[in-house]
Parts: sequence; structure tokens; C-alpha cells
Amino acid sequence: MLYYKLNINVFLNVLITMAELRIVNMGQYQLLPERYRLESGDTEGTPLCPYGNHFEWVGYDIEREEYVRFTKSVFKILVYFRR
Repeated sequence: MLYYKLNINVFLNVLITMAELRIVNMGQYQLLPERYRLESGDTEGTPLCPYGNHFEWVGYDIEREEYVRFTKSVFKILVYFRR
């Protein structure tokens, strides 16, 4: 029974952390692509993932000065252009 309680707590932590990051989809990104950037998860001040580790990459909204979560399509574009 303890095992199930731990798994539920981990799942809830994942949901809470993901809910804290605003999601930016392709439509929003294409309106003002210069507004967003991709930052390394090791940068000081970046949020931790729900498991307490650093994200490898995390989005940042320059105008609102907050970290965001990109949809997969936006993330793929930004990773491609970082090369």
C-alpha cells in the first residue's frame, strides 16, 4: 500500500510542476519568435523538474520574464537552430 501512495505523490508532483509552467504552442511562438529563447537547465534560477533534477532545456519568455514549457513542435525548432 505504501508503494501506491509514493507513486501517487510522485505523479501529483509532476502535475503540479507542469501546471506551474505556462505552455507555449506553435501559434504563440510564430507570432513573436524573438520573444522566446531556450535556456540550459543548468542556468541559475531555472526551475527543477518534478523529481528535483534540472531540466536539460527549458523555455524562457523574455517579455514576461518567466520560464515556460514549449510544445514538442516549438522545442524541435529551437533545438535545431541552437546547433
